[in-house]
Amino acid sequence: LDKVVSRIEEGIRSASLLPLSTVFGLFPRMIRDISHTQDKELDLTIEGAETTVDKRIIEQLKDPLMHLIRNSADHGIESGDRREAAGKPRVGSITLRASQSATRVTIDVIDDGGGIDSDAVARKALERGLMTAEDLEALSEEQIRELIFAPGFSTSTVITDLSGRGVGLDVVRSAIDSLRGTVGVQSTPGEGSRFRIQLPVTLATSRVLVVRVSGIHAAFPMDTVSCVRLVSPDDISLIESQGTIDIAGEALPLAPLGGLLELDPSGSAVPSSEGRPCVVVRVNEQAFGLFVDDIEGIQEVLLTTRESLLKRVRNVAGSTILPSGKVCFVLNAMDLLASVHSRARAGAAALPDPAEMAPAADQKTTILVAEDSITTRTQIARVLGGAGYEVIVSVDGADALEKLAANTVDALVSDVEMPNLDGIGLTRTVRQNPDHEDLPIVLLTSLASDEDRARGADAGANAYITKGGFDQRVLLDTLERLI
Repeated sequence: LDKVVSRIEEGIRSASLLPLSTVFGLFPRMIRDISHTQDKELDLTIEGAETTVDKRIIEQLKDPLMHLIRNSADHGIESGDRREAAGKPRVGSITLRASQSATRVTIDVIDDGGGIDSDAVARKALERGLMTAEDLEALSEEQIRELIFAPGFSTSTVITDLSGRGVGLDVVRSAIDSLRGTVGVQSTPGEGSRFRIQLPVTLATSRVLVVRVSGIHAAFPMDTVSCVRLVSPDDISLIESQGTIDIAGEALPLAPLGGLLELDPSGSAVPSSEGRPCVVVRVNEQAFGLFVDDIEGIQEVLLTTRESLLKRVRNVAGSTILPSGKVCFVLNAMDLLASVHSRARAGAAALPDPAEMAPAADQKTTILVAEDSITTRTQIARVLGGAGYEVIVSVDGADALEKLAANTVDALVSDVEMPNLDGIGLTRTVRQNPDHEDLPIVLLTSLASDEDRARGADAGANAYITKGGFDQRVLLDTLERLI
């Protein structure tokens, strides 16, 4: 009987599938019209149109794809004169590409235009009140680019406006969310952008990882689950008071799932001496870990859309009934990612029970990092956090002095070339304070001449490491020797 039922279900799924050419075929004419009205030379390449997906997805995919393609044509692709001045072909290229795995369909909208200016996105987010300067400081460039999907973010100076109508890319994300999919962007300034949509092949059933947290059942779609780990206190590193775990050399933020869902913590299981189960979720090239009480396993479930009550619940995509008869909430990975970042910016506890799970702060050696480049600052913080250090970051020498006055640190790692107060001036100022005359100071800089090294030594630095061919092992060995 089970085999018969499975064959019937498979037949129903197959009968509901249609090729993407049904919707892809609408776009060549649209590109020709835009090319004429915008006086641009555009070329649209379509690949993988034979890929099949649930017809209910096809019916709802037209508008978000149209938004993305118009966005690339109108605002991603530069004028012919600007392209030639930049050494590009006069004809702008847009590629609409589809591919399929066993359970997922990936659709890429790729253009070779001007790309996304992360600094311009950050400025616009600040102007619109979507982020504070402090919030932006904590974001990576990839996370800043994701702000173009935020409600209310729409501008003609960044590629987020749709034909001057003020419709932002939040419309696209909302539509894809409703299809239990994800959408993200990768971009290189001057070279172009790639918007990637990932969708289930069918809306009928889905493989999920079922967990228990605070007495309820919740499920992660399996295509968002990277791995499951048992995390002990010794596995956790603190970076700016944010708990992180090292997975394949990447420091991933941690959060309690129960806290994100605002569940009563009294219903949580007491962590075992071996640690607590942690589900590592990856969405749009970003990963994070969520603590749960128990892992119940992988199941194939029939999903329902969000009921009217659940539509108001953040982090929840829908619900299902488990074979046991229990109601299970299916989680929204994109919402969870945003909640983890929001929780980190707010300084909320990263772990469900700090007394039992988190190592005590005084057991950690604390390093103060002074670096004005957000990319380099984040890289150094991850290296140090992954090595077990607690890290305090500052954006320049003046900020470092304020952080040093407010915190007890065991070493200072500083760039040399910084605004307000450079690394040499910072080192001299620190050495003038009797309380810090023995503080280990490591200068990490791109200035590699003997004269530059002599300036660092004269200022009072204990070590001088050049960034060219940066080897994290050299930095870690140097700190271990000095502390």
